[in-house]
Amino acid sequence: MPLLSENLGYMLAAAVDAISALGGYSLYELQQNREKQAALCYLVIVAGESANRVRESGQHEQYPQIQWHSLAGMRNRLAHQHHRVDFDIVMQTVTVNFPQLIASIEAILDDLP
Repeated sequence: MPLLSENLGYMLAAAVDAISALGGYSLYELQQNREKQAALCYLVIVAGESANRVRESGQHEQYPQIQWHSLAGMRNRLAHQHHRVDFDIVMQTVTVNFPQLIASIEAILDDLP
């Protein structure tokens, strides 16, 4: 399953990088820093695009612990409605959802042949 492991790797790297890029920024600090906003949006888009590729391949059904549809939807929102980004949601995605995503991906990758 090279497609699965490759896309999971992209998702994992994007989630780890997003957490690192956010650092200890508060929501207010994030809202004031367009460079940080752009970096986080890009990394969420990468994770969502990779999730969408796994969904399209049909391999996602084996791994219901990952919110494939939500990740792909977030990617679409950031890419196509970039002028209406809610950074409170981006912040929650990076600080709450991505740590859970990382744990899920690591567990899946450990179980792949």
